[in-house]
Amino acid sequence: MLNKGKLLVVDDDVIMQLSLQSMLQENGYEVHTVSNGHEALRCISSDEFQIVLLDVDMPEMSGFEVCRNIRGDHAELPVVMITGCRDTQSIALAYDAGATDFLPKPIDWSLIGYRMDYVMQSYRTLKELQLSEARNRAMLKALPDTICLLDGEGLIHEAYGALEEAGILSAGQSLPGFFAPEVHRFFVQDLQNALQHEVVHTIPFSLTVPGQDARFMEGNIARITHDRALCVLRDITGRFRAEQQVQYLSDHDLLTGLPNRRQFLRRVSETIVQGEAELSKFAVILMDIDDFKLINECQGSETGDAVLKIVAGLISDHLSRTDFLDRLCQSEQPFFDAGETFAARLGGDEFALLLPQVDTAEQALLLAQRMQIFLRGPHQVGQHSIFLNLSMGISVYPEDAGDALNLLKFANTAMSEAKTMGKNNCQFYTPRLTARLLDRVQIEADLRVALQERSLEVFYQPQVDAISKKMVSVEALLRWRHPEKGLLSPASFIAVAEESGLITEIGSYVLNTACHDAARWAEAGFPLSVAVNLSPLQLLSADFYEQVVHALETSKLPAARLELEVTENIVMHHTPSTVNNLRALRALGIRIAIDDFGTGFSSLSYLKNFPVDVLKIDRHFVNELQHSKQDEAIVRAIMMIAKTMEYVVVAEGVETQEQANILTELGCDFLQGYFYGKPQPFAAYAFTA
Repeated sequence: MLNKGKLLVVDDDVIMQLSLQSMLQENGYEVHTVSNGHEALRCISSDEFQIVLLDVDMPEMSGFEVCRNIRGDHAELPVVMITGCRDTQSIALAYDAGATDFLPKPIDWSLIGYRMDYVMQSYRTLKELQLSEARNRAMLKALPDTICLLDGEGLIHEAYGALEEAGILSAGQSLPGFFAPEVHRFFVQDLQNALQHEVVHTIPFSLTVPGQDARFMEGNIARITHDRALCVLRDITGRFRAEQQVQYLSDHDLLTGLPNRRQFLRRVSETIVQGEAELSKFAVILMDIDDFKLINECQGSETGDAVLKIVAGLISDHLSRTDFLDRLCQSEQPFFDAGETFAARLGGDEFALLLPQVDTAEQALLLAQRMQIFLRGPHQVGQHSIFLNLSMGISVYPEDAGDALNLLKFANTAMSEAKTMGKNNCQFYTPRLTARLLDRVQIEADLRVALQERSLEVFYQPQVDAISKKMVSVEALLRWRHPEKGLLSPASFIAVAEESGLITEIGSYVLNTACHDAARWAEAGFPLSVAVNLSPLQLLSADFYEQVVHALETSKLPAARLELEVTENIVMHHTPSTVNNLRALRALGIRIAIDDFGTGFSSLSYLKNFPVDVLKIDRHFVNELQHSKQDEAIVRAIMMIAKTMEYVVVAEGVETQEQANILTELGCDFLQGYFYGKPQPFAAYAFTA
């Protein structure tokens, strides 16, 4: 037979014990019997029973007293009192003692089984409910959310979860009382709407707890009854911070922390709307660090990144000071609100400034020029002392464009013009610059065709011995025979070649052609040396050393007849691999020359560590040599440096006998210029075999 449960019968009447035991066993119960209250309490403490049948009238300890003792430790255990008294007072005493039910004597034996089944079912239902409630409470406590039962005013009647466990909120508190006044009003409105319309409402808010950081929460309110609602509070601080970070990253440059192109364009668009309303003008300045690629390639990307951070820091730090623009432009009165000036890094080495409410375009130019001086440096990065030149372009709203993209594009066009004009200057946008930009695109396309069709030519300009006046060498100079524009000098296309990367291929072509032509002259009995200019990008090529060796081997030109000319920029920004390559080439017998010496920032410390044989004095110091004591003093100083360091000196741009005489008297070794001959193609030299 199925065991319905374990019962304990407590009665001092043995006959009653046996009768109850017999009847209940027949109904499927396991029955234990004891004769008094003390035995009953010992059994209950050591065993588990589902029902206790307890006689009221017993010696030593009455049934009421036993029941009260049972309830001390077993609040849910069903206790059925058996009493011969049917008066309401006895029944009340039974229930007051904690009885679950009572059986009056004489017992109706036909119903005893059903009566116990009902009590047992009620007990099991209670246990299941208690288990379910405990499980639900555990689940609520384990949830990261907080669940509150609210009335229509927001008073908390029950609270479970994270905030309740942390002691931040509990039953009896007003949930809207935790909110700021503006959120309080919206929360109460949403609570009322949820109660009336059974619609789930979501409201975000911040929760401030004394001594803790603000928490960002999200509350979802749902109706239970007409005057009760469930509110689930979720801590979204992590998500909120992540969204903030994503938003920051989408609007800022990771390296410098400045706003990026996206945010800059948005700010320009907002300023346009404001400008339309106020009929005001503003300027966009785009700035680019000249020869920044050399810093990266010669001194490493870490140095380049450090330079970008320095520039960004100087711009943002000083623009945040209300006196900066006035001080920078040497003005007693501010000509626009410095607090509204906006700076951004657009990418690479490009930075942009938005100057709101300028009165004239010249004010933007003045700021740009002062900014060039301010950012020039020197800037100390590790062991490197770095000077910066900046090319800048300016576009003005509404004269140049009425939208953000075109304002930025035209500022970029003006900046490109600044680079074409020799770098380190500032240019305004004009419509002709767009035409020039289109022309630049066409030049690049034509230059690619010229490389394929071999329409680039190498001309040669003589270099003569300053004493004997005999031609001892030539400098290889590039020319382009354009099908429409005629013969072009490098000034009209070399910048495009460098920006497009074509300069490496062009440089290789010039090197190979010059070596082969010099070898042909030697075969004809005229062993001239040839000087070839190197582009910084060409020198930084991974296979540069192999290119030079290949040119010598294929042409059979002796290494001693080749001179490679580098600029002072390369000297300043050289890498260990650059120096190693030049030293290896110099070891073959090739001479290394510094071209246009005196126009850059090279110092004796750089000069001392760089493999150099020849210094070439720039034509700028030769042009007015006979009229300028300053130029003569500079040339004399260069000569002293060269002789001390045992360098050969070549003067460029010699156009008169007087210049030649002065240079010879100062001790110059070789002279070059129109006075001795213009650049000519290979075939123009009469001694060509």
